[in-house]
Amino acid sequence: MSEIFNFKSMLRSLSRNPLFAVINVLGFSLSLTLVILLGAYARHELTIDDFQQHKERIYLYTTMDGAYSPPAMAPYIQENYPDVEAFTRLFAQDMILSRQDAKFKTKVMTVDSTFFDIFSFPLLEGDRERVLKGDRNEVVISESYARKVFGEENPIGKQLSCKYQRYEFNAAPLELTHLLTIGGVMKDMENTLFNSYEVLMNINAAGNIMGSWMNQGWEAGNHLSVFLMKGDKNPNEYHDDLLRRFKEVYWLFRDNKETDLKFTPLHKAYFDTTVNMHFTTRGGGSMKEIITFFGAGLAILIFAVINYINLTLARSSDRARELATRRLLGSPRSHLLWNLILESVLLCVLSFAIAIFLAKLLTPFFMNLMQVSDPLFSNLSLALLVGVVLAILLIGIISGIFPAMVITNFTPLDVVRGTFVRKTRQVYSKMLIGFQYAITLMLLICSYVIFAQTGHLRNEDKGFDNRNLIYFYNEIGISAARLGEEVRKIPGVENFSAMNGNVIERGNNNTFKYDDGEMISMQVFVADSSVFDVVNYEVIRRFDTDTLKRTGIWINEALYKRLNLPADENAFYTHKGTEWENKIELAGVLRNFRFGLAKNTPAMLTVYNRLNTPSSYMLRYEGADGARVMDEVKATFTRVSKGIPFNGGFVDAAMNSWYNAQERTGKIVSLMALVAILIATLGMLAMASFFIRQRENEIAIRKAYGCGNGELMMQLQKHFILLIGIAFVLAAPAAYYVMRTWLSEFENQLPLSPVYFVLPLLGVLLMAIDIIFHLGRKAIHTNPAETLRR
Repeated sequence: MSEIFNFKSMLRSLSRNPLFAVINVLGFSLSLTLVILLGAYARHELTIDDFQQHKERIYLYTTMDGAYSPPAMAPYIQENYPDVEAFTRLFAQDMILSRQDAKFKTKVMTVDSTFFDIFSFPLLEGDRERVLKGDRNEVVISESYARKVFGEENPIGKQLSCKYQRYEFNAAPLELTHLLTIGGVMKDMENTLFNSYEVLMNINAAGNIMGSWMNQGWEAGNHLSVFLMKGDKNPNEYHDDLLRRFKEVYWLFRDNKETDLKFTPLHKAYFDTTVNMHFTTRGGGSMKEIITFFGAGLAILIFAVINYINLTLARSSDRARELATRRLLGSPRSHLLWNLILESVLLCVLSFAIAIFLAKLLTPFFMNLMQVSDPLFSNLSLALLVGVVLAILLIGIISGIFPAMVITNFTPLDVVRGTFVRKTRQVYSKMLIGFQYAITLMLLICSYVIFAQTGHLRNEDKGFDNRNLIYFYNEIGISAARLGEEVRKIPGVENFSAMNGNVIERGNNNTFKYDDGEMISMQVFVADSSVFDVVNYEVIRRFDTDTLKRTGIWINEALYKRLNLPADENAFYTHKGTEWENKIELAGVLRNFRFGLAKNTPAMLTVYNRLNTPSSYMLRYEGADGARVMDEVKATFTRVSKGIPFNGGFVDAAMNSWYNAQERTGKIVSLMALVAILIATLGMLAMASFFIRQRENEIAIRKAYGCGNGELMMQLQKHFILLIGIAFVLAAPAAYYVMRTWLSEFENQLPLSPVYFVLPLLGVLLMAIDIIFHLGRKAIHTNPAETLRR
């Protein structure tokens, strides 16, 4: 047994071959670092809302198009179905809240009083059983918001004020103030489907501020309705009956604008696209992405295992002589087998220790790359840690068992003749190197295409000039006329326009039934007449003779094409029935313009001479000094608004952010490709070194018989060039299929030209040729007589 666990013998073996040890430790460390980070990311994605005690009983209402519902719907469902224990309606709203003279742009989520009965978000201050249930003006704030607003003071019982406007018929809006009392402090929302909100407000208080549409009626439809069921009841059991009821009471179903519904359990909601598109959520996860990224990480770990097998087999001549001697001294094969396996385990454990250090060091970079704000390595269970240790031991055993079985499976005659080494080198090593380079080439091709497609999207024509544009949002109580007057005074500002819905926020959706009975969905934008000077929309058709007139209703090419109007017709109906009709008369048609990832989405722009209550503004400036103009716009806005924080930015920068997800995918694939190249290069470096050393006598004999240096170098190169060629034949079709599938999600696709395949191949070939050239040059230029004497 002591011979099996002879660590001194293992260390002595590694010290005789430091290159072998360093390359294997480095390869294992890099691949394990990537696997640790990707594994932590996968665990984070798969455990979203795992802390919710009632997660198996919580359901979210959705239709086939999204998770939006009117405020009257949730109470109606509970009233008619007694298996519903509780509900809460979620609605997100940015508000300006004040404490004394300080104003804070605040992310507010309106909820029902049952919020903390349904969800298990930790409450740090306040009574969980009573908070939000008494005084409707009571709110709960987040821990970070409490520090930002109140510093070290205890916020419980203190107040925030909210200014809002109340509109009366034929009268100027009244400016009112609503006082909110802090009743609790909750831990910042982490590891959850929902955005991290700073204030939770009772939905009835929100109704007082924003109007009864917030907490009453069937008309508005922007809430996320959440239900807590009794026991193991599933609300989808009510599907048919609820659908029948909705056709009677809910206009969307009555008018067939919605045709179906479902309830998604919370523990599955993060991966449900109809849920995670709701504005109270932070977006959803992709199981395909998790499997792809983690699978690629495991493939790179396999690289490291392959390197170990390759290098161990490459050293088989030295090890075979050593082991043959030990066999002659009486050591059984099983002892030698386990000794080699434990040597592999030792290297793997050492590599894992280094990988843990590298993973912790690279965690901030990785979290930024993956756009994760939650802690990646929190709440690690004992079972998980034990599983990781067992996995590392298993990797070490798998890495060592194959070469150990091959190396120990010899006869003294094989070792003396050298046939054992020749078989090992020629059969196993080339197959493994070929597999490594097939995966490496595939990753390189994919990352190249992803970056090229992202650049293609960012640089394509947006349908208007998105350069030199600044956008920002309006707030309650700000005079649009005065703000516009002050902004136009800023040097460099060419034009200024007030809007409801802009190309950054992608407008407001409106769906209507057309004459042919089909539902048409379009995005609606409203602006004043200056919008044409600011956004520079291109008019491709006018329906009036006054070329100076700008007001009226404009539609884009996509909507015009969908309406299929006769050539002389400039009007259509969004509703045409027995009781009323809504006729839309067109001023003209605009060229399609971008306002999201979809390129040709139907859109309508309504232009008025003036907007009194815009939701946002946009301006065009001249010259290249955009930073100076932005600073002056911020200062002007803060002055006019009397301290309300500015919320805006450059239009082109905001549009570029639409493609961050694609760029992130490209960066991750490139990172994997980089690690794969490093590991493959290390493997080739070591393998080529052993390969050339074993061929020194052959090189000397060929040179003695007159073979030139160039021919000898080509003989060395052709083995590896052939392997890379075979790897490319395997990688190219796989990469083409993967990228064709990925590109199918985009309307404007980059054509897959041969350059995306040829350049990665040339890069890998040049790298391999350079390695062989530098390693083989010494052997080729050595005097043959000197080589043969050794």
